[in-house]
Amino acid sequence: MERLENINIELANDITKVNVNQLNKIMILTCNYSYHAAHLEYHVFMSQVIEKIEINSTFEIPDMLKILDIAQEFDEKYYDLDERGNTQEALLYFSKARASMAIYYAVKFILNQDRLDLQESIYEASMVNEEPIELFEILKKTYKYFN
Repeated sequence: MERLENINIELANDITKVNVNQLNKIMILTCNYSYHAAHLEYHVFMSQVIEKIEINSTFEIPDMLKILDIAQEFDEKYYDLDERGNTQEALLYFSKARASMAIYYAVKFILNQDRLDLQESIYEASMVNEEPIELFEILKKTYKYFN
């Protein structure tokens, strides 16, 4: 069972029913949601990645690995701050790490067109905030628009 199925089985099932163009729209919305919700606008490389996603540009494996490195840096900062008791600041880095992972899985989806990667992207994006309902509502409206 995939992680998205654990928190929103309806959305996980819907992902299996839509065409590639619809999947790409869902992927772009997921990335934009994550990027803005975690306030990654200041990060130059992540801003460039979002721009490339929006214009349907190509990616290569090194791009994906750099995103993964950035996510790991945010995770390390999260754990460090959490261990020191800086809970509020730690949560900001947790959000940045989850958003980076959402973008990582989206780029992985772009490279291999595996729907499971898109599901992982959505799952990670849903962890950016305490309540994922806003993301799920955005995606639900998008999916209903296609039907």
